[in-house]
Amino acid sequence: MYNLIAEQVALLISTPNLVKEWLITKQPDDIVGQTNLSKSCLLACFLLEQGFSVSIGNFFDLSTFTIEGESKYRELPDFAMDFAERLDEETLYFLEDNLSPAQSLEEIYPNYPSVPISASIALKILESIEAAREIDF
Repeated sequence: MYNLIAEQVALLISTPNLVKEWLITKQPDDIVGQTNLSKSCLLACFLLEQGFSVSIGNFFDLSTFTIEGESKYRELPDFAMDFAERLDEETLYFLEDNLSPAQSLEEIYPNYPSVPISASIALKILESIEAAREIDF
């Protein structure tokens, strides 16, 4: 059973256009995930809306996913791994760019380095990956 679920999950998160279409259905300020939280990662939230409960990454790296109820770590598809890493890194940069000099992310977000990811930020990051890969998805 878990192998079939894992195949379906891997297919969904290896298809960038599915993630992009999902993000486009959201309002720009909608929170679509959290950085640095495996069950609240944007991809985990996307998959939850598709009917799959998973965790993305683990304490050591972002290269795996686990299905709820299973202890096996499975490798993320390349796109999903790249997107998860970039979300965690670049969301902080986008948020920091909008702070006044007297503010810090630590003051605004009590769970820092876990910060919310808006649909608009996620789309910008996804589009930058799209441009870097020079493919249309």
